[in-house]
Amino acid sequence: MNCVRQLFVVTLLCVFVSSCGEPEHGTATKATTQPHDYAALTNRLTSIISLVPGEVGVAAISMPAGDSFSYHGHQQFPMFSTYKFPLALKVLQLVDQGKLRLDQEVVITTRELARYDHGIFLETHSTGKDINITVDSMIWYTMAYSDNVTCDKLFEIAGGPSAVHDYISRLGISGIEIRNTVAEMNSLNAYKHNWCQPMAMTRLLAKFYNGDVVSDSNRSYLLQYMEAAPTGANRLPGKLPAGTTVAHKTGTGGTRDGVTQGCNDVGIISLPDGSQLAVSVYLSDVRLPVDSAAGLIADIARAIYDDAVR
Repeated sequence: MNCVRQLFVVTLLCVFVSSCGEPEHGTATKATTQPHDYAALTNRLTSIISLVPGEVGVAAISMPAGDSFSYHGHQQFPMFSTYKFPLALKVLQLVDQGKLRLDQEVVITTRELARYDHGIFLETHSTGKDINITVDSMIWYTMAYSDNVTCDKLFEIAGGPSAVHDYISRLGISGIEIRNTVAEMNSLNAYKHNWCQPMAMTRLLAKFYNGDVVSDSNRSYLLQYMEAAPTGANRLPGKLPAGTTVAHKTGTGGTRDGVTQGCNDVGIISLPDGSQLAVSVYLSDVRLPVDSAAGLIADIARAIYDDAVR
């Protein structure tokens, strides 16, 4: 596969972040012995978000401590392509079980290719014939470039959206609903059928990062692809200090009549002391162009980062 792979060393240390701060419910009781005052962060996020017409949900969890912060983090938001992260976890579970191999080849047929009209896979491959591709390559295209052709083929070999949904539920994560492939979502205009609560996605990120989902080798493998992804550089990583490591997955909906259906980014942010934050930011039906919505995500990520390192 023609892609540059980078090796990343990740250290699990405790980060000084607190329990829940829901502006609609007030600040929750702190679970640790040293309460962290989240009033400043809540006020900053409120200032950033208050003038945005639309829905915004934010959640963050420290690792491995497990303390969390939430701003509308238990509302439902369309996932769009952020659901490719739980899909990748299901595929890697099958690899761990010996039911798939990363170097295993599958065929994407011309009939399957005809369902899609754009994407990097179509741009880089001749669509006049069937294409052999490895599972590894499909994960790379899906996670790094958010490609829809390879995403739906991964859904097929994983057993379909219901199999991915059931797998995430068996991990003990509620608040994530996976019902449709990308092709189905587009043809049925069913983007709201695939939804999550930002806190649920953040719990899944933390569970994965803490080594409770896939093998250590596949955990490192997926983190490398999420860190190397060229998409979404103006979202979670956009306004963080230069050199900050971010392993993330974006999701984007269409814009119609000035309203963007969704602009999302979820991932792991590494802090200067070697600790990490799992962060999910979801924007739904916001009256902003995608680039401006991405800038809002960057502002939110910077506020969470600054609060964690102060």
